Amino acid sequence: MRVFFLPILFLGVMVYKPVEAAMFGFRDRIHKIQNIELKDSDRNALYLGYRTTMIIIGAGICLIDQGYVLGFENYEKNQYYPLTEELISSLQSEKILPTPLPTYNIDTIEYLFGYSLWIIMACIIAYTALKTLLTSRVNKANSEQNLTQS
Repeated sequence: MRVFFLPILFLGVMVYKPVEAAMFGFRDRIHKIQNIELKDSDRNALYLGYRTTMIIIGAGICLIDQGYVLGFENYEKNQYYPLTEELISSLQSEKILPTPLPTYNIDTIEYLFGYSLWIIMACIIAYTALKTLLTSRVNKANSEQNLTQS
């Protein structure tokens, strides 16, 4: 039974995004907050967004909030311009970025997959502890029953 438990958990993690969940390394995602009136030097429209980075070794180890970025509209999803405090101030003074910047919340599902390795490990430990506890109780009950029959 234990042999099938771990693959089922990993399969559950991979349902989210099969290719990304099975990889190893760092995975950046750019999340759109709102459109802005700004284009880069190649005339690509930009938007205000935020960046998260997930560290993955078969499953998520951690999720890092990287802060605000300028993402490319209708372009490669994970390409962006990083925003420094100075650049934010400059773009706000030019009325390109709103003042104050809009707040954002990282989705719960992204947190769950970002820390999925730890969730899987907790489930395995809980399963093993519960199985050990139940097995020891059954063995104790069987040995007591054998003693009363003797």
